Amino acid sequence: MGNLITFNEREAKSLAAIAQRVRETEWDIIGIGIRNIDSTCSPEVNRPELDYFLPQIKTYVDCIQAANDHRAHIILGGSGFSMMPYEILDYLDGDYYGLVGYGK
Repeated sequence: MGNLITFNEREAKSLAAIAQRVRETEWDIIGIGIRNIDSTCSPEVNRPELDYFLPQIKTYVDCIQAANDHRAHIILGGSGFSMMPYEILDYLDGDYYGLVGYGK
């Protein structure tokens, strides 16, 4: 069990890796797929961050936006995003674009 890391440690490592990748490459656009906005986790788990994903998604989108420094357009999409695009854009409160439905 010595190799297990906590949820917060894993999130911090993920955010650092994402920010580094965004900073080291010159992107034209950055696409973020939002598949789910809530989970099927039992409420008995007592981990609110596992019930509703938008606060955590906002953390990741804000990290990408900060590392991007407004150089590239950020486009949100995915099945979760398509279910309530205006509400998600409002919640994220940033300079983002959205793609609803199939991205053909």
